[in-house]
Amino acid sequence: PDGTRAVYTDVYNGHVHVRDLSSGDTAKVADGWAYSPIWSSDGTKVAYGFDPPGPPEESILTILDLETGQESVPSALQDLSLVPRDWSSDGDLLACRINPADAEGASLGLVSLRTGEITRLAGPQARTFADFSPDGRYVAFSDVVDGNTDVYVMDARGGVPRRLTYHPASDRVLGWWPDGQSVLFRSRREYPARGEELYRAFVDGGAPEKLPVDRAGLATVSPDGAMIAYTESRWGRGKEGRSSDLWLVATDGRSPARRLTFDG
Repeated sequence: PDGTRAVYTDVYNGHVHVRDLSSGDTAKVADGWAYSPIWSSDGTKVAYGFDPPGPPEESILTILDLETGQESVPSALQDLSLVPRDWSSDGDLLACRINPADAEGASLGLVSLRTGEITRLAGPQARTFADFSPDGRYVAFSDVVDGNTDVYVMDARGGVPRRLTYHPASDRVLGWWPDGQSVLFRSRREYPARGEELYRAFVDGGAPEKLPVDRAGLATVSPDGAMIAYTESRWGRGKEGRSSDLWLVATDGRSPARRLTFDG
């Protein structure tokens, strides 16, 4: 959370690792197949979905205390298959994918670690992230209503979701602008060469603002709002077909994007 460490899953063995971004030192903190590890706001814990050996495939929500090395499964949530997406600043709420969708048809929800209560956000057709605003008051997510995917914002403690986008193209939430006044999302509104461009939708209303990024995959905004780091996905020929590299660009578009990796 303070930008000094990264948590990730090794795609080859499913182990969870924490890397010091200054020294490059890496430590394995959890074994087995883990999905979508995320930080607590204070950086002392990591939540992830754990798939134990053998059928059926599932995702047990697991909390790892990095100071003690102890893993725990919230007792109220042991019967659910949950994949965490984001963690509220007060440490109580997790935005999670419910996999598969529950009996009420929800595939995305807010889960209270204290009570086990689930506030349902999106229906079974939604395939999206959910992110808490920087102050923890709101959660942004995408939902499919009447066949269209749009951006919504809701009070993190419950209430009626408020729709922010109305375009027929699919709008998929990626995160928040650092000031909490707008939501970052990607969309194929102009469909540039099989890619999705980045936009931000304003919580107080108005037309979304197009950002100087095309063919974007995942993206995040720097704390000062000046830069966007993103993966650029391109389609091509050959075995790989699709490549994705990490890029950095100024949000005002006054300087060209800088390519940071060359794996594609």
